[in-house]
Amino acid sequence: MFRRTVSGIMLTMLLFVSIVMLSFNVEPVEGWTGTIYIWANGYVDPPDAPIVTYDYTTYTLTDNITSTAEGIGIIVERDNIIINGAGYTVQGPGYMGISLFGSNVTIKDINIINYSYAIYIGDISLNNSIVRSNIENNRVGISLEGSSNNRISRNNIINNVHGIILSSSSNNTINNNKIMHSFYGITFLYNSKYNSILGNNYNG
Repeated sequence: MFRRTVSGIMLTMLLFVSIVMLSFNVEPVEGWTGTIYIWANGYVDPPDAPIVTYDYTTYTLTDNITSTAEGIGIIVERDNIIINGAGYTVQGPGYMGISLFGSNVTIKDINIINYSYAIYIGDISLNNSIVRSNIENNRVGISLEGSSNNRISRNNIINNVHGIILSSSSNNTINNNKIMHSFYGITFLYNSKYNSILGNNYNG
């Protein structure tokens, strides 16, 4: 009886994960292909990348971006900037949609789909904001690794295996997000404390 119950649970879990993984087969969007670098000095590389800045503070997408396999859509190393997606899409297949190693960065109004990590905020990146964005059909929606005092607010985080992961990340605010149809919603790993989670709409 016990063996039959466990088998039933495992079958249900495998079916659920299969449904989630099938959602990764999204329709591709047309656009520029490659990786955009925003260097610490504010320069954008390559020069033909579909992103514009006139003041080295606000960077606005002007087209969709598609990553190569195992690639990264946007790598950010500059502090004190705004990345305005302007409704455009950063799409895999790829490893990371946005890899952030800066502080006081706002990411807003962007669609990120079909990555291992949609947004990865790494070590010593502090006081960043992710707002009003659609993060769908990724293995991990948002991952904070050794990053604190960030705000994740008013995003649609849908059809990801993991919605949000925190690891060694404290004093973050996660509020008013829709975290839907994900196998794991918000996962706290080791050494993450004093995080505020308020007003999120979660439906696994």
